[in-house]
Parts: sequence; C-alpha cells; structure tokens
Amino acid sequence: MAGKVRLAAGDSERARRAFARALPRAEARLEADPDDFRARCAAVRCMLQLGLDRHAAPLMAEIDSHPDPMSYHLACTYARANDDRRALDILEQVVDAGWRHPAWLERDPDLDGLRAHPRFRRISAAVNRAC
Repeated sequence: MAGKVRLAAGDSERARRAFARALPRAEARLEADPDDFRARCAAVRCMLQLGLDRHAAPLMAEIDSHPDPMSYHLACTYARANDDRRALDILEQVVDAGWRHPAWLERDPDLDGLRAHPRFRRISAAVNRAC
C-alpha cells in the first residue's frame, strides 16, 4: 500500500523502496498461506514494480486461474504488467459483479496506464453512475 501511495504522489524512489520492503512480507504471507490470492497479487505487483518481470511472469498464470471472487486485485496486477486488454476485461467483470468504489478506480496508481483508454473511461462512468 505504501508503494502505491508513493507512486500516486509521484515519488518513484520512495515507492521503489516501499515495494522492496513489501515483497518479502508478501512472500512470507504466501509461505504461511499459499492460497492467499491478495498476497500473491501483491507479490507480483511488487516484482513488476521492481523490474523482476521474469520472476513475476510464471505467477501471472497462477493468479489468472485463481477462483477469487474479488478480482479487482487481479485487474490491478494485469494493469501493472501492461496487459491492458486483460486488465480491462477483468475490471469490467468486477464492475458487472457489483464492485462500486469510484475513489479507488480514480486514484489507484496501478490503473494509471489505463486511464486514457476509452474502455476504462466507460467503466469509470458506469461505476460513477451506479453510486
């Protein structure tokens, strides 16, 4: 969370340090509970932010097939991995399932790369209309 806040504030160096501190915590959580979907998504996002893409890549298929009912974190992970199509597909599914948090959608730095996309703007408009 601290890394995302630092990214949103434009402080990339402190964000990188926060992601570096968060990765071992996410990995420890996964050792305790290998099925923790949110921790797995967090670990992958940390890896991607730290430039560890080749370590993150094998985990992407694992999290993509996970049956977690709250896939917002998965959409963020794909957005961070620059897979805009998949991130938007999942985000649409999450919204269709009833997710309604316009402030998160507006401010989450994981979604920054999607904001100019017409599909993202439609999704955002739908969330705002529903609230």
